[in-house]
Amino acid sequence: MYAHHPPGFLELTRLQTEVTIVGRIWQDPDTAAATKLNEGSMWIESSRMLSSGARVPLRLDPAITIRGAVEGAGGFTFFPGQIVALQGRNGGGGYFQASTILAIPPLKPSPTSQGIVDPKSDPAIAERESTVCIAAGPYTPDTDLLFKPWRAFLDSLSTSKPHVLVLIGPFIDVTHPKIQNGETDASPASIFRARFLDPIRKFLQVSPTSIAVLVPSVRDILSRHCVFPQAELEAELTDRHPRIYLQPNPARFMVDDVSFGVTSVDTLFHLKKEEVFKRGVEKNAIPVQQGEIASDVMTNLC
Repeated sequence: MYAHHPPGFLELTRLQTEVTIVGRIWQDPDTAAATKLNEGSMWIESSRMLSSGARVPLRLDPAITIRGAVEGAGGFTFFPGQIVALQGRNGGGGYFQASTILAIPPLKPSPTSQGIVDPKSDPAIAERESTVCIAAGPYTPDTDLLFKPWRAFLDSLSTSKPHVLVLIGPFIDVTHPKIQNGETDASPASIFRARFLDPIRKFLQVSPTSIAVLVPSVRDILSRHCVFPQAELEAELTDRHPRIYLQPNPARFMVDDVSFGVTSVDTLFHLKKEEVFKRGVEKNAIPVQQGEIASDVMTNLC
C-alpha cells in the first residue's frame, strides 16, 4: 500500500507514539484549484530530516491544544505555505493526527516605535526629517487612459515635495479594457513616457532633493517578466535617469537607515482569503499587556 510513496512517508505514517514534527501546510491538490483551504483539505509536508519531505493528509483533533499562543487568542490560523510545529501521531497509516499546536511566540513591537534609537545609526540621519510618499496602481480607471487620478496625485507632490516617491505598478495595466480591445493607437512605451516619465522628471526638477523608486507589477504590459518574482523595468524606459531607481518585485531597499519592503502583490489579501481558523484549548498562553500585541486584523496578518 506504500509502493507509490517515498521512504519518508513510511517513517511519518508508521509512528505510533506521539512525536513533534515541523512542516509546511499544503493543500490537497485535488481541491486546491476549486476551493480555499479547509480542515478537510489540509496536508502537512514534513521536514526532510524526519520524513524526507513527505506530504500526508493532516487531521486536527476536535479538542486540539494550543501551546504558547497569545493569551485570549482562542485558536490558531492556518494558511497554505505556513510553517508549523505540531505534536501528534500516526492516524492509521494514511494521515498525521495532530493533538497539539506549538505556536510561534509573537513578535515584540519595534524598538523604534518605542523611542529607542539604534546606537550604531548615524546621528545626522536620525535628526534629518525625511518624507516618503507611496502610491500604487492602477493609476487610471477602466473607462479611459487619461490618468486623471495620477495627475491629481502629481499636483499634490509639487506642493509637498517628498524626499522619496515610491511608485508601485501596474503603470500600463495589461488588463485595462482599452488596452485589451486595442482602442488606442499609442504604444505602451509612448503612453508611459507621456503619462509617467515626463511628469516624474518635472517633479524631480522642482524638487532637487527628491528621488523616485519604481516597482513593477505582473500586470505591467511594459515588463518583460510577467511572473512573480519579477525583475525590474528596463532602464531604457526611464532613459537611465540618475534619480529614478528601478527595483524588482518584491524589493527591499534602505532610505536614511529605514528599510522598506515593497511588492505589488496583495499578500495580505491572499492570506486573509485562504486562512482557516481552528479553535482550541489554550495551554501555557503568553500573557500580554494592552498595546504590546496588535489587535487589528491587518497588523496581525503582517
